[in-house]
Amino acid sequence: MEFERLSSLILFKLEQNQQQTEPSKIKIISAGNIEIIASDQVVFCKAAGDYVELNLKDHQQRLFTGSLKELESSLPKTFLRVHRSYLVNVEFIRSLNSKSSQQVEASGAGFLQLHDSMEVPVSRRIMPTVRNYIKQN
Repeated sequence: MEFERLSSLILFKLEQNQQQTEPSKIKIISAGNIEIIASDQVVFCKAAGDYVELNLKDHQQRLFTGSLKELESSLPKTFLRVHRSYLVNVEFIRSLNSKSSQQVEASGAGFLQLHDSMEVPVSRRIMPTVRNYIKQN
């Protein structure tokens, strides 16, 4: 059990290093144009119907055509599912708060404070996983 936890931590650290040195690319197709965005520029992703809203470091937003699940499978392991509608780039996590925030949906057990005061909800079901991640890192 300890070996499995240690090996998954090592794999995660390798993914983190790879994202910093050679980030994966996300292809955004909109109105006939193709835009390539590096994964290290994405702070969090939010499901928005048939699209995914990518919230970038510079506070810009882009729409990815497809589901959050599709996008999650193409992103590096440095993205953590914190809610059924949200993926967060762990590089931008500043703190985990268990109190509700007026800016975040009330359906969560808490929220993550991210880069430049961005916030996302954390679901009750996923809260222990997020807490464990923060304790380990």
